[in-house]
Amino acid sequence: MNARSRTVTDQHPAGQEVAKRAAPTDGPLVWVDASRGDDADQRTRIVTTALESGFSHIVVPEADRERLLALGRFQPLVVKDDGGPGRLVVGSDGPVGRWITLRSKADEEAASALAGEIETLVVSATDWKIIPLENLIADYQPTRSRLLADVATAEEAEVMLTTLEVGTDGVVIAPEDEQEVIDLAERLRDRTQEGLLLDEAEVVSVTDAGNGDRVCIDTCSLLVPGEGMLVGGSSKGLFLVHSESLESEYVNARPFRVNAGAVYAYLLAAGGRTRYLSELEAGGPVVAVDHTGRTRTVTVGRAKVESRPLLLVKARPLAAPEEEYHIVVQNAETIRFVTPGGGALSVVDAAPGDRVLLHRSDKARHFGRAIRERILER
Repeated sequence: MNARSRTVTDQHPAGQEVAKRAAPTDGPLVWVDASRGDDADQRTRIVTTALESGFSHIVVPEADRERLLALGRFQPLVVKDDGGPGRLVVGSDGPVGRWITLRSKADEEAASALAGEIETLVVSATDWKIIPLENLIADYQPTRSRLLADVATAEEAEVMLTTLEVGTDGVVIAPEDEQEVIDLAERLRDRTQEGLLLDEAEVVSVTDAGNGDRVCIDTCSLLVPGEGMLVGGSSKGLFLVHSESLESEYVNARPFRVNAGAVYAYLLAAGGRTRYLSELEAGGPVVAVDHTGRTRTVTVGRAKVESRPLLLVKARPLAAPEEEYHIVVQNAETIRFVTPGGGALSVVDAAPGDRVLLHRSDKARHFGRAIRERILER
């Protein structure tokens, strides 16, 4: 232990507040299909339930588009025949993708040919045993095109999202009733509550890093003691940076804020992807994590970039002392790391031998996606 005056805070009993449910904006993309059938009242109920469940992309009949838009703000999607492969999907600002029904190997090949060429492909199939979904997932995974599977129930959606371990990028659910929409929202919320594995790490050094631009993430949620965000100089090792939910003798608590680090750093964002801190902007989803690894999705209200003095912190996980990770953060008493047990260690007090929490991954990143590729980050 360091004999100097320290700023280490014990776990706060309010930590149970972390268990509040997140909106289903984290993870897979979901479209709700309210375009099928002739029952206008049923269509209204499905659209209303989708909005209340946090789903913003809804497929509607073109003839009923304006009436349904009066129910709330959402992205209306209309499916049209245009003579191309499958059908065209059009949003408010123009085409967003294509929708192909798979009945034969030729249909599968046509769907595969669109990988990397369009924004989104929706695939339907009467029998997924005939058209293996794995083939399409393998074709679309290396590209920036998104692959969505057409399903009828929340249970089917769960299967599609976990096929080949990776799963599709999302689903289009065409429910018989609004309860399926509710069930899917609950399943997705449960997925976001699954814990991340956090490792105990030992601080190796804390050194001056000059001046630079750092990012404060002000969220639309109140964070609690023991909770923060995962940030780091390498996507393979992310430090759990504490929120400003603790009182200080210098400034009042800002429980909506995480002073995350320098602009170059990676942040764990929605869907298990990483984002550069410099990319964050209002309205985007990011992931808050507590000391147990429990996660929830919060929305960025403001990403504030300012020039400040910086510190470089290096640490090694106890479970893999041959590995070393770093983070560059502002040199200020209010910047803290979450410690084992849910405490908080200020960066100005951090010293070699102190313990902090890390999330490690054995995968590199390409455009924020986890990939298996040899990348050396120093």
